[in-house]
Amino acid sequence: MDHESLGEYLAVDRIESSPYRLQMKKEMYCEQVCITNLGRGESRAVRPNKVVQAIRKNYHNNWIVDNLSSASKVEDLETITTRYWGGFPVGYVDENDQKAYINNHVNIEIMYHPVEMEVDEFRIVRFTVEPFSIQHSFEPLEDND
Repeated sequence: MDHESLGEYLAVDRIESSPYRLQMKKEMYCEQVCITNLGRGESRAVRPNKVVQAIRKNYHNNWIVDNLSSASKVEDLETITTRYWGGFPVGYVDENDQKAYINNHVNIEIMYHPVEMEVDEFRIVRFTVEPFSIQHSFEPLEDND
């Protein structure tokens, strides 16, 4: 397997290119990236698939934009505090039915500052991802390549 850097190899990480296409200073909404079947659903007496196991083990995605790692923002309304965590969870376990659900949507927020003395050049200073899950169905994507 090819590694993008020595640090990736030593940390046993796998860096892969993303299907997301971001454009500087352009807001985008509801961009569908893929449709995939993640295997059987979760049920009793059946061994959970790898995605469910990853969610139950609290696995996180760690995305990178311009060598800046993503963070997830957690706001506590009781104490009125905001905390940032490295990466964001693959999914969550519902408190009521104890089933694992994948986070199938993300809000990506990129904050940037203009580079001094440079016209139309910007530096990314914050990259946050807010994951969430929505139950819905999509039509298959048309291959535009």
